Amino acid sequence: MTLSNYVKSKSIPLKTVQIKDAFWNERLKMNNSLAIFYQWDQLEETHNQDNFRILAGTKEGYRLGFFYCDSDLHKWADAAARILTTNVNNKLSGLIQEYIDLIQSVQEPDGYLYTYNQFHFPNRRWANIQIEHELYCLGHMIEAAVSYMETNEPDTYKQKLLGVATKAADLLVNDFQNAKSKYTPGHQEIEIALIRLYRLTSQKKYLDLAAHLLYKRGKIPFFGIGIIKQVIDQNKRQKHIVKDMQNKNVVNETSINFFGGETKHQKEVPLLDLRSFFQYLTGRYQQQNAPIHKMKRPYGHSVRWGYLATAMAMLYQETGDSKILKALELTWNHLVRKQMFITGGIGSLGTVEGVGRDYELNSKYCYCETCAAIANIMLNWELALITNEAKYSDLLEWQFYNAMSVGIGLKGNSYLYQNLLESDGQLVRKYWFATPCCPSNISRIWASFGEFIYSFDSKNIWIHQFVGNSTEIFLSNGDYRVKLQMNSELPWKGMVKLTVQVADPREFTINVRIPSWTDNPKIKINNKNLPLQNTKLQTMQTGSGFSPYNSMFQPITKIWEKETVIEIDFPMSINIHRAHPKVKSNRNKIALSKGPIVYCFETPDNPLIPIPNATIDLTKELTYKFDKKLFGGVNKLITEDKLGQKLTAIPYFCWANREPSSMQVWINE
Repeated sequence: MTLSNYVKSKSIPLKTVQIKDAFWNERLKMNNSLAIFYQWDQLEETHNQDNFRILAGTKEGYRLGFFYCDSDLHKWADAAARILTTNVNNKLSGLIQEYIDLIQSVQEPDGYLYTYNQFHFPNRRWANIQIEHELYCLGHMIEAAVSYMETNEPDTYKQKLLGVATKAADLLVNDFQNAKSKYTPGHQEIEIALIRLYRLTSQKKYLDLAAHLLYKRGKIPFFGIGIIKQVIDQNKRQKHIVKDMQNKNVVNETSINFFGGETKHQKEVPLLDLRSFFQYLTGRYQQQNAPIHKMKRPYGHSVRWGYLATAMAMLYQETGDSKILKALELTWNHLVRKQMFITGGIGSLGTVEGVGRDYELNSKYCYCETCAAIANIMLNWELALITNEAKYSDLLEWQFYNAMSVGIGLKGNSYLYQNLLESDGQLVRKYWFATPCCPSNISRIWASFGEFIYSFDSKNIWIHQFVGNSTEIFLSNGDYRVKLQMNSELPWKGMVKLTVQVADPREFTINVRIPSWTDNPKIKINNKNLPLQNTKLQTMQTGSGFSPYNSMFQPITKIWEKETVIEIDFPMSINIHRAHPKVKSNRNKIALSKGPIVYCFETPDNPLIPIPNATIDLTKELTYKFDKKLFGGVNKLITEDKLGQKLTAIPYFCWANREPSSMQVWINE
């Protein structure tokens, strides 16, 4: 087994993990058999596939949609590929093959692929790199190709899509390898894609280009002047398209007006327009305000920051640039301590979809885009592999259950783009968005869940997540097989059973993550208690009230023989969270969680209580009850408000799945 010199463990291939879990089975089944097809149909209805068909000459019409809408179809293909890695689905195979034929027919001979320019401005390229998303779109296409290579799909189609991706990547190498800083993209993503392509093909030119784009970032002279020019340019181009559509009597029925846009809330932080203008001019919005090795805190658009930080972590894994790792650790710690919400959500500001000032964590105004949680999950995993520190896996789990999973409705056909922690009833789920980046992003991260459960080196296995599954891991030099089967009662109960099977005796270590949300866990090995090391680390006060720092790995080192059963009991008490005193909006309020689940109060469960202005009576008992009829079976927290009325909390990820309603996570005490 070969490990990079700059990671402490490596992940196991997605296709080797079979998830069999009471909680996740139905959700992944919904993702694989409903959501992914629903998304394809919505992309069809909003003209995405037709944009390619029109360019290919197989359909007459006019290219519609935002300049970046190619990315939505590419991201769908990435999600489909990850689903096909662990599932056989002939219908899905047919759709992704249709996608491959479509984009291959549109790609230009030198590799260029971007329908906005190809249709509207065929002689123009790379002219508005900070605002338009040419590289972002190509990045998602390349990622789809890399993911598709892991499937058992026909090799002809795998090679066809890889050919499209490498041709596009080669064009980028030719055009950007020696380009100036002003040609670093405004929306990061291509950097992740190029590093993934390098890992697949071993072509160092792709790694070199990713490094170039990252190291050149934040060094554009007179950025404010340049961005104003690009805004003016983009406005002129859009006016040209509108006029052209009018002249040709084109009716625009795309998602721009058909679905009414994202679920942006009506409330915005005071003076946000002025603050946003400052972010645009200084480059903070696009993380162009400083070189990457000088990062000390997140700035700007939260999804872009997450993709940038993920690419930086991946670059560190290949190069060992210690300045990058130091910047990442400083930035991650700053985010968790001062800029993250109790759900693990990221983004305090609506207009810029970005992080705010320290401790600016207002539940009414927050943005917490679903894609931002996903980007942070990606970053957490890369940092977990680099360091083997449990805090990264702990936050990954928390965000998976809360900040990310709330973004998709329980039936798989409705979504939240913005994820408030307090709503007066105006925010509701949408069946699609003008910018549908979140739906397929959820599908691809859910399809990838198996990658986040284990990591290993030649003598160690790390258990990062507790999800029912079976797999096998090869230790030593890849010649010693360890079969693992996990049964988990999470997230409702903290009971986990891990069966370890080996053919011949050998000593190695299994490291079990002790989550931050539990106290006094118990571990038995073949029914014998295992003495645990101190499982309480120093508690770190955070702005949100949730701290992943109080998590660690418990090593179990022994000579493993034939079959060993590890039984783990993570006690689940109801945790009461209080925000940092500097979070003014949450003073004298508390939030509730149990296990990895954050709870909220919603009007359908509390019709007589004035949500979002309820008050909890903490002198009354908090009880935990399973309701098999609610949302297919979930646990509720039940207590009383200050007037003695019954007060019920449900898992945060379940809210907004009934009629329009008010909701609050933080409640007056």
